[in-house]
Amino acid sequence: MGAGKSKVAPLIARKFIVQVFDTDRLIEEAEGRSVRDIFDQDGEARFRTVEKSIIRELLHGHPAVISLGGGALLDPELRREVYAAGVVVYIKSTPENILPRISHNRKRPLLDIPEGPDFEQRLLQKITTLLGSRREIYEQAHIIVDRDAMDSESLAREIITQCQKIWK
Repeated sequence: MGAGKSKVAPLIARKFIVQVFDTDRLIEEAEGRSVRDIFDQDGEARFRTVEKSIIRELLHGHPAVISLGGGALLDPELRREVYAAGVVVYIKSTPENILPRISHNRKRPLLDIPEGPDFEQRLLQKITTLLGSRREIYEQAHIIVDRDAMDSESLAREIITQCQKIWK
């Protein structure tokens, strides 16, 4: 969620000479509409069903870097499958550092709050709450990298280094 995985995933994939897949983009392609529209028209449950199906397909394909949405690992069954299939990386960032990266992005339905007084403070609170509710799941990752002090290239290099240590 706003940690920079869309920028970092292609850099990692290039290094390992594998494809990169962004599950949100694949869901949009499969459904012919945006993530926001899926949430608005059919709800989160429909989105999660499509997401789960697409992730399972990817897990049974060729090696790849798969950029998962922030809620993808909430499903315990899918989480077990993802962890068994590869290396899971949590790109950790504080709510305060996530805020400027997403405050102008209306594509995130779970962070949708109306504009108005104290918008940034309310958005920061929503980010904090959402991260807090997912922290235990996120911190089960094989690799946890704190991205707050890193640009995308440095973050990619750190993740690549950590992956290489695991694969030795």
